[in-house]
Amino acid sequence: MATDVRIITASGLAWVAAIILPIGDFWPANVQFAPNFIVLPVVIPFTFLAFVVYFNVSIFKEIRRSEKQIITNQVSLEVKEKLLKNKKSFYCTTTKLLAIFLCYIPGIICFIIVISFKESIPIHVKLIMFNLSTLFPILNSLFNPLIYAVRIRYFRVAFIE
Repeated sequence: MATDVRIITASGLAWVAAIILPIGDFWPANVQFAPNFIVLPVVIPFTFLAFVVYFNVSIFKEIRRSEKQIITNQVSLEVKEKLLKNKKSFYCTTTKLLAIFLCYIPGIICFIIVISFKESIPIHVKLIMFNLSTLFPILNSLFNPLIYAVRIRYFRVAFIE
């Protein structure tokens, strides 16, 4: 259940991660922390992906249980409307997360390729891969309003107005 304390804790952890992870970019070039910072961009996104998949599966199971209650008429009309609204929110969130992963995974793959074959890849190819890997997260900012406009009616109305 989402409580105020859990939401604040999750937000705080997200801010801490957003502040700590890029710190490696500010170290001088002669400081050798490379193994740690090579592993971080690979391990952290996949760990995050595992958590997101686990939580989405848990929510999906709860929605399926709620649908079974609705089918057997074990809930009131008011609760039924709330459950259906939660189901719609779940599908919107799942679509949004899918878009995020589809935008960030190519960058991670490019990073792994560049690190793995750093001597054999020409510098201009590395530059192209870097530009493409930064393009996809930027495109995610374009996809977010489109997803909301397609999935949520009052966003469509606001965009039209």
